[in-house]
Amino acid sequence: MSERADRRPMTESDESYPLAGVRVLDLTRVVAGPYCTRLLSDLGAEVYKIEPPTADMARAMGDRRHGLSGLFTQHNVGKNCLCIDLDKPGGIELMLELVPEVDVLVDNFRPGVMERIGMGEQVLRARNPRLIHCQISGFGHDSPSSDRRAFAGVVHAMSGVLESQARADERGATDLAHAYADTATGVHACNAIVAALFMRERTGRGQTIDMAMHDVMMSINESCGEHLFESPRAMEHHFRGTLLPCKQGAIVYAGDPIYQFERFVEAIERADLLDDPRLSTSRSRTDHRQVLIDALGDWAAQQPDAVAASERLESFGQPAGEVRTIPEALRSPEVTGRGMLVDVDDRAGGRVPVLNTPYFFSAASSGARGHARYRGEDNRRVLGELLGYDDARLDELEQAAIVIKTAKKRDKPAAS
Repeated sequence: MSERADRRPMTESDESYPLAGVRVLDLTRVVAGPYCTRLLSDLGAEVYKIEPPTADMARAMGDRRHGLSGLFTQHNVGKNCLCIDLDKPGGIELMLELVPEVDVLVDNFRPGVMERIGMGEQVLRARNPRLIHCQISGFGHDSPSSDRRAFAGVVHAMSGVLESQARADERGATDLAHAYADTATGVHACNAIVAALFMRERTGRGQTIDMAMHDVMMSINESCGEHLFESPRAMEHHFRGTLLPCKQGAIVYAGDPIYQFERFVEAIERADLLDDPRLSTSRSRTDHRQVLIDALGDWAAQQPDAVAASERLESFGQPAGEVRTIPEALRSPEVTGRGMLVDVDDRAGGRVPVLNTPYFFSAASSGARGHARYRGEDNRRVLGELLGYDDARLDELEQAAIVIKTAKKRDKPAAS
């Protein structure tokens, strides 16, 4: 699983990366925050991930390979990992010493936590007026629900996404298989940070970003626009992806047979539908859309396999694609041909594939820069480089358990 041949070479330190020279303190864990900072790293930023002695719980989620889980590896390749105990005053003071040395600080604590531990906005701003501080939370710092615990499933439910999906599927609500609220928030947080860095170039000033998962899911829910226009049934007239079983496998059809009627009936070999009075106009086809869905379903059921069915529809300008499993998608030419998988060091002399950044530039590099680290692996090197600490000072911090020594390969997060 190698990178695409014509993609720019990916090295751990390269000025061709858009964010080369940007330093990021990463006080995040699990998905939303780590995905944001993984994107920043892929764009060239130097990311310093700060973990507590109990570690990021993602380290223990799922199977582990040489002490690193797949989830943790995916979202943390290329980052420096330090382990600092923020429950100790010395840990907070150490963090505040690092603040002037970085451009960005990202945290995904619940609102109020940074203030309680002595790292509130006034304190950070006094240490570094140019700092971009991105705070990721479930509902935002001034929301009536700011104190609520917000995992992706909670936000999916409260933003209306689950109910609208259940209504479209004509079944009871169930949570989504993937943590889209986390990953979508990570992308938006990355965008906001880059925008704030660009603005800082003009003004010389830093700022704080209040990024809420609930806000993100509301903003990307296209059904909300129809409701705001007081036409909640309008989405029912649009053909969303329709799942259709074939003799082998299934396809999703995402075309619009109402307005592409002639090409549609030609594709499914149903010219008789042209003479059906119920389908004579776009309005009547909208009113009788189920006739079109049933005809498409009958045709798909006779197709030998999903690939053949989707290829025929595509040949007539009707967008369709076969339903793939995750392993099938990872092996697909759309993934391998774009260099979306890249091998990184598995920490035991081998290589392990991870998904690459989705950014392709004509005159810049991007992508995973290095492997995932163990908890606290980079303590001494980073503190020496950024703060000039010598071995004696680093020994003091370790003896006081403010900085936790490099974790062993099989170390896992402690129960919290």
